[in-house]
Amino acid sequence: DALSDDHDAQLGAYREGSDYMHYSALTDADKTEMQTTLAEMNEEGRRRGLPELHMGIALHIGPVVAGNIGSHDHVKYGVVGPAVNLLSRIQGLASGGEILLSDALVKRVETMIDVGAARIETVKGPSDPVTVSALLAAREAGGGSAEATTART
Repeated sequence: DALSDDHDAQLGAYREGSDYMHYSALTDADKTEMQTTLAEMNEEGRRRGLPELHMGIALHIGPVVAGNIGSHDHVKYGVVGPAVNLLSRIQGLASGGEILLSDALVKRVETMIDVGAARIETVKGPSDPVTVSALLAAREAGGGSAEATTART
């Protein structure tokens, strides 16, 4: 299983070349909503004396093999492939509150986003280092104003 028990994933499958494919990956309210919900949970946890939880998010683009995997007794829908493995490695680099994007994704959507300084990381698997950037904001569709969906860090 490419996704271990301590990692969740959301897969968006879109037709290659679709503008929606690139923009929706960044503007889904889910990404920042997850961070907001976690902050609310931590606030409640502090009142109860519980330790804080932290979550990092990663976004990457690449081909995957998707479908039902398993046997007659146990079948689940899953995705496998180098893109899934790299995504998992990048997510492991993301600190709490951070949304990291792969260089491959940044290059595809650079006119739609604001990112922090690129950093080069060595991860298990790929022979070459990977370049990642923190998402600062996703711009409005159509190149709109600076009113953006901002990642909480």
